[in-house]
Amino acid sequence: HRPVLGRLIQDIKDGLVDAVVVWRSDRLYRDIGLANEILNLMVQHNVKLIASRHDYHIHTATGLANAKQEA
Repeated sequence: HRPVLGRLIQDIKDGLVDAVVVWRSDRLYRDIGLANEILNLMVQHNVKLIASRHDYHIHTATGLANAKQEA
């Protein structure tokens, strides 16, 4: 039901994405399950998350926890 998100996930898997930039994290994920899936995929493929002009440093335990907390 979110075709653009599906395309983004596939692009991450294909190695086409270096960073995801969103106005707010709820534009990317709205619940902890989806946040977990997307953030883990981003970490696995070394993709940065920047939301509200804040780099979450999701490749660190603290940064990943902070990003997931918003979900």
